[in-house]
Amino acid sequence: IAKALEELPSANHWTPCSEAQPKKNGEYLVTLQFKWAKEIDIGEWLDGRWIGLYADDIVAWMDLPEVWEEGTNET
Repeated sequence: IAKALEELPSANHWTPCSEAQPKKNGEYLVTLQFKWAKEIDIGEWLDGRWIGLYADDIVAWMDLPEVWEEGTNET
């Protein structure tokens, strides 16, 4: 997943949680920081907080990329 994200135009627009949080409820791409590794996952922001099992481990977030649709690839 990380390699594919590097190729997306918005891949380098991570927002550290220490700087800002999302303004709208919804799902976001998140970086989780564990003692043993970092991971990328989908996190849910709801009413001013991250929810879910690993909410306390989220250190950065960004909007999800657009969903692929046939005929939208540039060649």
